[in-house]
Amino acid sequence: EVYALGLGTTPEQIHEVWLQALRNPLPPRVIDSGPAQEIVIAGNDVDLSTLPVPIWTPGKDRRPCITACVITKDHDTGVQNMGTYRCQVQSKNQITLNTMPGRQAYQNYESYASKGKPAPVAVAIGCEPAVHLATSGALPKGVDEINVAGGLKGAPIETVRGKFVDLQVPAYAEIIV
Repeated sequence: EVYALGLGTTPEQIHEVWLQALRNPLPPRVIDSGPAQEIVIAGNDVDLSTLPVPIWTPGKDRRPCITACVITKDHDTGVQNMGTYRCQVQSKNQITLNTMPGRQAYQNYESYASKGKPAPVAVAIGCEPAVHLATSGALPKGVDEINVAGGLKGAPIETVRGKFVDLQVPAYAEIIV
């Protein structure tokens, strides 16, 4: 019921809403600025300990983890990918991503690393429901989840260019790291 509520439908219609979104993805609407960029904190001023980041499994997890929408893109095609990944907080301003070979974020990272270039990455925390649901889907490589999220929502997702990376990020995310 909660999943259906996030999609604005009934539990019985979830499958049909997904089919329609996959058949009719909607590209994002790029805007100049959005709430995700109202407050910008950079460099040594970043302090991830100010966020309510939990230790999910006390006694097992060594550090707090953010589970959120991770945005990457392929160096050669420029196609973005959004996936739900655990991001372990390592220090006040560093996190590591739990990606592994075969996952699209890892493949996108490799497309830069193999050329000796840093890979752009953004973590979007607190996105609208359609974005979270699209990023948790196992969509094929080359399918941009933000387009499917627009299909799920029935309207384009608004995005803005990242402040520090060349990526389009959800304009209405609560926090972008």
